[in-house]
Amino acid sequence: MKRAFVSRVVKTFFIAVLMLPLMGCPDASQKARDILATDYGWITTAQNENVESCQSNPAQPKCEAINRAIALHDTAIDALHLYCEGTPKPGKQAYDNGGPCSPNVSIEPRLKAAIRDLHTIVQDLKGWVR
Repeated sequence: MKRAFVSRVVKTFFIAVLMLPLMGCPDASQKARDILATDYGWITTAQNENVESCQSNPAQPKCEAINRAIALHDTAIDALHLYCEGTPKPGKQAYDNGGPCSPNVSIEPRLKAAIRDLHTIVQDLKGWVR
């Protein structure tokens, strides 16, 4: 079942990547949301596969990597919210109230850095996922 989940996540990711040329270039918020969703799947899979091992010995490198990935995922979500909380267009709701992303371009470098850091550690987690 876990392999089926990972397989679905990987297939979905590759389909999304193949469709990008057809859809045009995504904005930074859409790209960040896609990466956050994909990386969340890997983090969840790593957590589920290592529950007992990490409960008995949380100092293992893989357990520390899972905890770090969770923290980086939270940081990346916060950066995405900051990025999208720019001034909304007239007549549009604010992002926090369900409106569209109103990019604050001054935050974009922080969003990209947060996503890069998260994605780097998730690449390490993939080596521990069966």
